[in-house]
Amino acid sequence: MRRIKLVVAYDGTAYQGWQIQPGAPTIEGELNKALTSLLKEEIQVIGASRTDSGVHALCNVAVFDTGARIPAEKISYALNRYLPEDIKIQNSVEVAADFHPRRCNSRKTYEYRILNREFSLP
Repeated sequence: MRRIKLVVAYDGTAYQGWQIQPGAPTIEGELNKALTSLLKEEIQVIGASRTDSGVHALCNVAVFDTGARIPAEKISYALNRYLPEDIKIQNSVEVAADFHPRRCNSRKTYEYRILNREFSLP
């Protein structure tokens, strides 16, 4: 088995957050479904962090284990064809089997935008 790291960007407007929830569309659910279709094996991603409903991300990290032989750097190209337009893989690389996205030395940056005006922007 190989461990593959994905860098994921998404517009979370249509999703109920990262984590799988019964009967609701989620980023994790879409990734699992697309990877399972692409690699022809049951895939469960592990994300670096969860996001709430409607939240967007530029560089959320996820990993998954696979026995598939497709080169790691090609997975991002192939996977993007299986994903909806509002979820895109920015990068895919093979990492050490013990790499875990929640335990690596990284930083999270949150940006909040509040539109405080009478009329919304298109």
